[in-house]
Amino acid sequence: TGSANTALFKVGGTVTLNNNPITVNIGTAVGMGVYPLMTYNAGSTGSFNVTNLTIIGSALPANTVATFAVNGGYLNLVVRNVDVWTNNGNGAWNIGANWNSNPSYPQNVGDSAVFGVGSGLTTVNLAGNKTVGSITFTNANSFVITNSASTLTLDNGGNGASISVTAGTSNAITAPVVMNENTTLNVADAQ
Repeated sequence: TGSANTALFKVGGTVTLNNNPITVNIGTAVGMGVYPLMTYNAGSTGSFNVTNLTIIGSALPANTVATFAVNGGYLNLVVRNVDVWTNNGNGAWNIGANWNSNPSYPQNVGDSAVFGVGSGLTTVNLAGNKTVGSITFTNANSFVITNSASTLTLDNGGNGASISVTAGTSNAITAPVVMNENTTLNVADAQ
């Protein structure tokens, strides 16, 4: 992996992108951040398939996730925190003990919030304005993120925000939501 400022591979001319899968070997420890893997002429045709990715190697820090993003002629590797809700019950978003990342909790551009622990329908009070790059619902019992006086902003630093639902049939965000950038909604079959 290259530094957070220098692309490893530069293409000076145009490139035809054929929606090919991408494989990256992370053999050297990396921290959180955006790593430019390749630059290419923004006038190139086609696209990268950033969802069909393979990451090999074992150098990602614990509780992080790596994704790919294409932005303005750059193919970037994005390494960010994964904060998982571990409280088996209702609670406030801003209480670190409710998350695996205690004492911190997801609240910054690019952070990832995963709602996965709960033996019943769980209500999470947003408890003030929060910003995250992605939200994932993984529990069959569902979560409701609420608080009409607080705003949830989706912002992944220009790399595309996301909301994913892999389990549960009653997941909801009833708090006001602001999408600061293009946001992808992924819903698994039968959800």
